[in-house]
Amino acid sequence: MPDNWETSVDELQTEAELAAIDHSALRGSPYGGDQWLSQVATRLGMEAARRPRGRPGKYLT
Repeated sequence: MPDNWETSVDELQTEAELAAIDHSALRGSPYGGDQWLSQVATRLGMEAARRPRGRPGKYLT
């Protein structure tokens, strides 16, 4: 946890940050930076939460 977490919690979020938080909440996946997300997902066995939902699309060849 960052040293200034209390200040960070009280700051207003941008629209992009709010959208990312909503996305994480709807997916049930952790919220954070890419490197941190990869580490947490691997440690908790949540790699599937990082992939897009649903069946992969068909590839046109």
